[in-house]
Amino acid sequence: MNEARQEIPFVGLTGGIASGKSLASAEFASLGIAIVDADDIGHELLGKPGQAASQIGREFGAEYITANGHVDRDALRGIVFTDEGVRRRLESIMHPLIEKECIRQMKTSEGIYGLLVAPLLFETEFLLERLERVLLIDVDRDIQMQRGIKRGKFTEKQLQAAIEAQMGTEDRRHCADDVILNNGTSDQLRELVRKQHEQYALLFAR
Repeated sequence: MNEARQEIPFVGLTGGIASGKSLASAEFASLGIAIVDADDIGHELLGKPGQAASQIGREFGAEYITANGHVDRDALRGIVFTDEGVRRRLESIMHPLIEKECIRQMKTSEGIYGLLVAPLLFETEFLLERLERVLLIDVDRDIQMQRGIKRGKFTEKQLQAAIEAQMGTEDRRHCADDVILNNGTSDQLRELVRKQHEQYALLFAR
């Protein structure tokens, strides 16, 4: 563990696209757990004028910046999930900014423990040194594709590319401390989260 770690222990929550991370995170939040969401922080950084928009405009071109000075996420998404080089260039800009804000929020969080939600936790070793445990929300590939397409944020081609760009299921399971398989209903996932929370509450009780 890093000696300069935050005041409360943190669990990392990760999983692939359309695995159910958001629903699981919301259930943890309903149980009073502090949530630090790397995706939400990234969206906030992209959705306003600032350092992220300035760097992305210089790196990719002014056509990816709107008249309001924030990043055109739809336009950027069209190239990020079809070009690995572009994705890596974007990550080199965004990850340091996201990490800095995550650490700030983690250090000011209160409670028995907190939850750091990050889809690329293993792929980028994102803040792993600050985590006590890592929880993987897993899902079978066919169900993942069905859910992802139903959400309507990606074309089938973009979704396929995004899934393939992430770590495989077996590798994720090997790296995780705890795994919730989310092949069932939303209510079933919520129940599994509540059971996992009970285990963490006992583990981190002071």
